[in-house]
Amino acid sequence: MLSNLIYDHVTISCQHIKLQTLVLETILWDSLKHHIEKAWPFASDNSLPRREGGLCSLISDVAKALATRPGHFVLDAADYFPGFASGEADHTISHQRRCYSAITSVDVHTRVVEIVCQWLQLPDPRRFYPRAWFVIEMVKSVGPHSLRLDFVQHAAFHLNAEILGIGKNKRIERCILSTWFTDHLLHHPASDPLSEVGKAIVRISGLLEPLCPLHASVMQELSVMSTNNQDPLPQPSQSFTSTSNQPNDSSNPVQCASYDNAVMQRLFRLLEALYPTVDGLDATSDATDKHLCQLHNAFLQSVVAPNVVDQRLPFRNLAPSRKRILEVGGPYSPQHCSTISGFFSALLYKGITHSTPFLLEQKTLFVDLEDYRRTCAGLVDKETSYFCNVSAFGRGNSRSASHVDAYWKIAQNKELNSWLFSESPHDFLSVFNLLSKAKIPAFGLLTTAQLVVDYAECGKVTYPSAQDMAHIIWRLKMGGLTGLATLGYTVETPEDVVKALETLVLKLGATIPRNIQKKIGFGVIFVEHLLCKFGRLDKIPFKKYEKYLIASTSSS
Repeated sequence: MLSNLIYDHVTISCQHIKLQTLVLETILWDSLKHHIEKAWPFASDNSLPRREGGLCSLISDVAKALATRPGHFVLDAADYFPGFASGEADHTISHQRRCYSAITSVDVHTRVVEIVCQWLQLPDPRRFYPRAWFVIEMVKSVGPHSLRLDFVQHAAFHLNAEILGIGKNKRIERCILSTWFTDHLLHHPASDPLSEVGKAIVRISGLLEPLCPLHASVMQELSVMSTNNQDPLPQPSQSFTSTSNQPNDSSNPVQCASYDNAVMQRLFRLLEALYPTVDGLDATSDATDKHLCQLHNAFLQSVVAPNVVDQRLPFRNLAPSRKRILEVGGPYSPQHCSTISGFFSALLYKGITHSTPFLLEQKTLFVDLEDYRRTCAGLVDKETSYFCNVSAFGRGNSRSASHVDAYWKIAQNKELNSWLFSESPHDFLSVFNLLSKAKIPAFGLLTTAQLVVDYAECGKVTYPSAQDMAHIIWRLKMGGLTGLATLGYTVETPEDVVKALETLVLKLGATIPRNIQKKIGFGVIFVEHLLCKFGRLDKIPFKKYEKYLIASTSSS
């Protein structure tokens, strides 16, 4: 009996260690991929300013060594990264018999990854990268909860034999795994949360959760990775040194969609100007130029002023109304997001109280209709605008506190709330289509989409892919579509929108600093929200700031 208990304990401990190892490796892989993406254009495009030191110089030196094929080319980590003593870690590129007629990006990238992994004592990239790819695809197709299962962990650590059926020492290329994902995983019952296998995986994972926990922030980061993940480099046929006059896009060198580079740079400057608000809406400019500082602060105030911040701030989860509804005990918190009370309160928030004093001053979770009425009974002296902002999501959608009775009935409607009680997340577009057909008072397609997005971020519906969000953008034909068109993307068909959005997500992912991405919840949800805000923000206060910024930068 005791030996069985010890065996079970050791088995669970091993599963937990494997789980943490897989997650840590995937996060490390994503971070390394992100940093290489950022450094790549400055090493491969001579028209861009060089950044001395770091990955940029390493990429350039590796490319030079592979192209010139010297007898021996020694790279010292101390020449590229702080924290290394001279001679502490080095790598020698020896003369290769193979004759490189043209060094490709893949050649350089492969060697750079090997060198960095060696210097930082990371796992062998021949195993490290494929495991990360496998984890990303499992999260995308089945969900992060699947990583707790022993057979999934076993497969991750034995991809050659268990998944691909190839020699254990054979290098795994991304295309080989992609073929397996497309041909096998996508059609497996495990990828269908409503199948018996899918339900069983959720149940087993739920039993293992107390013993193999994954923090909610890690679960979200894995989900975001699965939506953003693309190979960052050109295909092998492309030469490392490009002579193209097209705008360089390091995040997706195989161009999926063309854009207006001047407008794209304006978007980058706009985002950078708003970075101070990530750490607090009362943040001010740190520019040393007095006039630039004044213009920057004027722009910041035009965005974060109390009466407009909910409508203008592109960092969705940092806006006051959104931060308030996400507080502990609210409708989207773990203890309430699967309840009728939570659904009722979410309908109230989206349909009535968003961007109102009521939301900020009163509680956000109402058990039932009577609970809401009791709260309002003590507020009879308040104006109608205290309870409902009729223009919170634009004009003409008939927002009114009088819809509260209808929202309570809808929250109790079994045809409309059954997805709340599912053990696994329901499909994003399925829930959107269900609720958009329900004719919820004051809920047009925009408000419905925002409600479903809220439930995606709390895990009740699947996190939308770029294709899912492109479908929403095409259906709405509002700010998201206008934003893509403003950036110069072709948006004449749904397929155009998918390509444009995928390209933009990758480009922003390679531009926005990783620490900022974590704070703003970067992903397709953020990008769609940003597109809607771009037109509102690209106004006089920003244009004055941008004009002076460009002039002062050019003169210096």
